[in-house]
Amino acid sequence: MVERRQAVETPDIRLLGGGRGLPFEFTVFVVSDTHYGNLQNQDDAPPGTPADAIERLVVALNTLPGKPHVLGGIIERPRMVFNLGDCVHHDTDTITRFAQDFKRNGTGDIQFPCYVMDGNHDDQFFRDHIIATQGSLFWGVKVGHVWFQAMRDNITNAPTQAQIETEVAAALSARPAGETTVIMHHRSLDPGYSAEWDAGAKTALETLSNSKNTLFHLHGHNHYTQHITWTGGGASSIRMFSPGSITQSPIGGTPPYATTYPEGILVIRFFRDRYDVADFNFGYDVLRNWAPNTWNWSETVLL
Repeated sequence: MVERRQAVETPDIRLLGGGRGLPFEFTVFVVSDTHYGNLQNQDDAPPGTPADAIERLVVALNTLPGKPHVLGGIIERPRMVFNLGDCVHHDTDTITRFAQDFKRNGTGDIQFPCYVMDGNHDDQFFRDHIIATQGSLFWGVKVGHVWFQAMRDNITNAPTQAQIETEVAAALSARPAGETTVIMHHRSLDPGYSAEWDAGAKTALETLSNSKNTLFHLHGHNHYTQHITWTGGGASSIRMFSPGSITQSPIGGTPPYATTYPEGILVIRFFRDRYDVADFNFGYDVLRNWAPNTWNWSETVLL
């Protein structure tokens, strides 16, 4: 079994993108719904078994840099790893284990800087852990030329209109005009889950997103690797991406893999004038490398 933490060389920054000559800026990895404490998801289970999902995730994150990228070039060492919530599973005993892996300064078993969000399965004890280590539940962080803004969730419901208008809007109002922004929330807005948001909250989120130079949103919650375009009240066109979950995944499968409950890691690369998003699915006993039909997406924008 591959060691959880091992030396990873940082590849040289290079030109990527299939010969287009666009200067590469940075990479981030995105995971969600890790559910530490779920009996289906214990990291002390025998290697290669379905219950060993956490162990596989840590190894996959640490060994992704240097692998071939499906959209050209190689996967670079990430500047940041984001966990979009449901980090633990109603279990305060798992916070110590989670904190050993996901550390803000990159000294954990996941050997890159990590920022985490709360989800509906993260109890108040875990939310207090986020506040103690990151300062707030609706934190923001600048990576390269992009501002990543988190929203806090609620145990019983999605973010409210008041939360969006007072917490997140206030945080973003302090940022420079025109700054490239990515908005992150745990709950999904796909048709199967949008009812968890009340109408006022959805309107506030749409207004906020359209008022900033927002590239896209990131979310978790529904356990799908997913790319949707959310239209809001009908006039918007907001990109949203989700990495899926590391739990409840079917064994086996070949590209393009099952769409339900994949073990997914989003690999997002930012260039001078575009970004691309690809999904890495890791297997039960070996890492699955990129394949021709792997889910991926790219867009050229003015950053």
